[in-house]
Amino acid sequence: MNNIAYSPKVLSYGKSLNFVFLLGIFAPIMMMAIIIIVGQLTPYYNPITDTISQMGAREQPYSIILNSSYIIYGIVIIATAYNLYKRLNHTTLVKILLILFVFHACGSICLAIFPDKMDTLGSPVTSNIVHNIFSGISYVSLVMGILLYSLSNLRHKATDLIAIIGIAVVAINLVMPFINLFSCLKEIAGLLQRFFMFCSFFWVTLTSALLYRRMLSNQTAGSTNFDKPAPFSTHL
Repeated sequence: MNNIAYSPKVLSYGKSLNFVFLLGIFAPIMMMAIIIIVGQLTPYYNPITDTISQMGAREQPYSIILNSSYIIYGIVIIATAYNLYKRLNHTTLVKILLILFVFHACGSICLAIFPDKMDTLGSPVTSNIVHNIFSGISYVSLVMGILLYSLSNLRHKATDLIAIIGIAVVAINLVMPFINLFSCLKEIAGLLQRFFMFCSFFWVTLTSALLYRRMLSNQTAGSTNFDKPAPFSTHL
């Protein structure tokens, strides 16, 4: 994003900032790994047809692993957003982006607090209203954050690769609301959901890694010239 919107309010490059950025990089990777592993461990669970929420139902033997990961992931995202809020200029764009990612994090935590439900026969209950609401909040806020970030970057730098990837991720995710409307998509609902989610997680990981690389670059530059700190930018 443009340097003005993302210039640091206070240049502080302590170990805590480095650690938080590292957590931001690895939290989505952790979630992707847990989703794959728990999906393989859960008995009578088909990762192709069954949604991720179904393996997080209380009746499932490994639901505690998935739900605990949701909580850890949400806490890490909130901590990262708070750290950025303390260190970046409070522009309107920054505030909106951080609010969206906090909503995403809170929605993820609530997915664990209000898990999907299964009936006595083992098939999912069709009406899990509370769980579905928080699932929608988590999903929509993340996609909206990616879209807003990407559009802002494209306005200031037409060839920004991370913004182009972000737009592509959002376009891919537009299929998500239509999965349950078409029988052919229902048959691969689990696979599609994983693909959409992993695309979003990939973007978050890539962006966090680029921010971390730029932060380290600014840290090196700042250590040689404290009167003229290096500009902070999210551009490649």
